[in-house]
Amino acid sequence: MNRLYKNLLKAHLIAAISIFSFQTSKATIFNNTGVITVVDGAPASPYSSVINVSGMAGTVSNITVTLKNVSHDYIMDMSVILQAPSGQSLLLQSGAGEPNTVSNITYTFSDAGASQLPATGNIVSTTYKPTGYYWDIWPSPAPPTPPGVGTYRIPGPFNSGLPISTLASTFNGLSPNGAWKLWVADFSAGGDPGVISGGWSLNISTSIVTPVALKEFKATDLGCKVGLSWKTEQESNMASYEVERKMNESDFIHLGSVNAKDRSVSENDYLFTDNSIKDAHYEYRLKMVDLDGHSAYSDIQTIEMACASQQIDLFPNPSNGSTTLQIKTGANETITIKVTDLSGRVIYRSSTETHIDMKRIVLPSENWNKGIYFVSVESESMKQRICFSKN
Repeated sequence: MNRLYKNLLKAHLIAAISIFSFQTSKATIFNNTGVITVVDGAPASPYSSVINVSGMAGTVSNITVTLKNVSHDYIMDMSVILQAPSGQSLLLQSGAGEPNTVSNITYTFSDAGASQLPATGNIVSTTYKPTGYYWDIWPSPAPPTPPGVGTYRIPGPFNSGLPISTLASTFNGLSPNGAWKLWVADFSAGGDPGVISGGWSLNISTSIVTPVALKEFKATDLGCKVGLSWKTEQESNMASYEVERKMNESDFIHLGSVNAKDRSVSENDYLFTDNSIKDAHYEYRLKMVDLDGHSAYSDIQTIEMACASQQIDLFPNPSNGSTTLQIKTGANETITIKVTDLSGRVIYRSSTETHIDMKRIVLPSENWNKGIYFVSVESESMKQRICFSKN
């Protein structure tokens, strides 16, 4: 299409148109390194170039497009459209860079670009916002010219009254998986072809919303044990909570799994005890997994552990009735016992004399509400806490 016809089309269009919870993100780059030959005054070859995306969870939260090693004798003639697997499409480039030649440049389209492509002047290797100075009538099967259903969206600056679109407004919230198509064509037969010799790439970020609100997550020193407790609300479609631990400079490892209670209208309390403890720096996190396999991580809880020599145990844990506290301190001394709930409210307090022999104390937990509790045992020689749950 020559520029005179394109300008007439532009004038005609001006006259005719007067009219989530926890969330995680993952970014992946997909490439098609195949050469795209920009045929003078015709659709490029191939028409279109395809990148097949698979294996990504969640929906698109950010996307950028990079054209690699672009050369063209008259870059203004080259136009580009990106089309999602579900059909939505956005004009990335049209009518920019008059009257210049480009040679082996690589540039990216991103909503975060500092500016749009220049109408006149040099296009260089950098990041631009999607740019459209013309609306081209694309040969089928490319998306048709707006307005209408199934047409490509326009990024401006030329818009003739239609909404200006961005990569985010066009693609965010879509499924990333499937065939993404890059349509390239040259719209003026003037003996000035081009080539995208390095192909193109997509950088896609997805967001995954897990159907739960994590109100709190704590790691507590229980004396050669670590008690992990967490509280959730608005659970829906949840499968499990995977407990992961990192010791000193090691990587995170999987410790165990707690099945979700999945009661969406109430708060849920959870408890997990790490019994494999020695003197070290520990970090803990929860991997929250829903029934669809999507997951998100909690914030990390850290704790420094120095194992005590005293022997303190609590059983049964969890408890359905009374609970027995077993203490051996190695000395004759007075011990204070205090029980608090997750909010810090003291619900039980007593003191007793202990000796070298094992001492057993029955706690009246049958009278307490269901939930997570902390039992603190303190004396001159020690201070320890044990976490337990009442079912």
